[in-house]
Amino acid sequence: LNIRYNEKKEILLSIKNLTGIEGLRIYICSDSIKILDRINRTYYLGRSEYLEKKYGLRKEILNCLFGDFIFSEDYLYFNDCDNNKAAVKSVVKNLTLNYYISCNNRKVINCKLTDYRGDIFSVLSFSRFKTAKSFTYPQRGIIELLNPEVSIEFNIKRIEPEENGTFVLVPGRNYKIVNL
Repeated sequence: LNIRYNEKKEILLSIKNLTGIEGLRIYICSDSIKILDRINRTYYLGRSEYLEKKYGLRKEILNCLFGDFIFSEDYLYFNDCDNNKAAVKSVVKNLTLNYYISCNNRKVINCKLTDYRGDIFSVLSFSRFKTAKSFTYPQRGIIELLNPEVSIEFNIKRIEPEENGTFVLVPGRNYKIVNL
């Protein structure tokens, strides 16, 4: 998994198989998602709300995928560093995030997301943190979605900050276009 991001909070994911061949390229921004499936020659287009409807992933919490704490006006520390981790609770638009944050690098090592009813719908876990260009990120992560039940394990090989510019996703010829 290679990740590029920029100041506009756009994210470009490149997912490769074990031999290094890119299978998917995924672009996510504040209002849209585009997926370029190179294996099946399919170009998926949709609104970023699709991630929330299908997987419960809101655009406001996408930085959680990099092990970042999402600040809110009403976050609470439950304890100071106990066993090198601190418990923190944050509420973002009717979504409660219960974190364990590493006291060494201040990155999220575990996060449970619950909806307004208190039902847990996703658990994120991160490990093997690396720092590159003053950005610390998890090299390994697990995303568990409970409805639908999906578990995604990933290894981030490289993260590149883009200082200027935007990402362009252009399908090749003869790609089938599917609206999400």
